Amino acid sequence: MWSDFFGMKNTFIMNTGLQLKNLMNLIFAMLALLFLIMISQCSIIMKNEKEDLSELIEIKKVEIPPTILLGKNLFKNNCAACHAKNMKAKITGPALANVEKRWNGNRENLRAWIRNSQAYLATGDEYTNQLYLEYGGVMTAFPSLTDEEIDGILEYIRYVSER
Repeated sequence: MWSDFFGMKNTFIMNTGLQLKNLMNLIFAMLALLFLIMISQCSIIMKNEKEDLSELIEIKKVEIPPTILLGKNLFKNNCAACHAKNMKAKITGPALANVEKRWNGNRENLRAWIRNSQAYLATGDEYTNQLYLEYGGVMTAFPSLTDEEIDGILEYIRYVSER
């Protein structure tokens, strides 16, 4: 009689164990399903936010004109040793931001200075004489630069200065 009782108890425990295992599997499956639903909702929300942000943020491709690119290369190879690349700091030579304003917009005189500063200094120009005194010498001469090349450098200086 006791053995039947214990046998039933063991069967009950085994059935309960199976039911518990099935219940755990069911809970796990439901949690996995909830997780998948959450991920899909998050991706939908993120996609919508991305679309909303793209309306707020306007991304512009800046096309740099060839003249400025030429000026950049010429500046790097001829001017950068003495002039700061941000155009705003003084190093061996003066800051170049607004250089054309300091020359009263006279590119012809500025070109003459760039090609041969010592010869231009001899004209008695007040501004260049101030530069000579402030920096203790003349600028390196670049007689082989063409008008177009000097204009490219000046355009590059203006482009960088405005940023």
